[in-house]
Amino acid sequence: MVTICSIYTSIINNVYKVESDNQFAQPKEGNQFLAVYCTLENISDKDQVVSSIMMFKVVDSVCT
Repeated sequence: MVTICSIYTSIINNVYKVESDNQFAQPKEGNQFLAVYCTLENISDKDQVVSSIMMFKVVDSVCT
């Protein structure tokens, strides 16, 4: 479990590779699409907004 800015706790439950059958949505050469199943818990005193598009980024071991 990881605490993020004293606002959330986060647990990564599962990560797996996914294939796209859409010819226009394919990963670049050498990359792959991943699905990340995670749990976030709001530990602050206020309502919080979470956006999977705006707030998450998956990087490799050298952050690229």
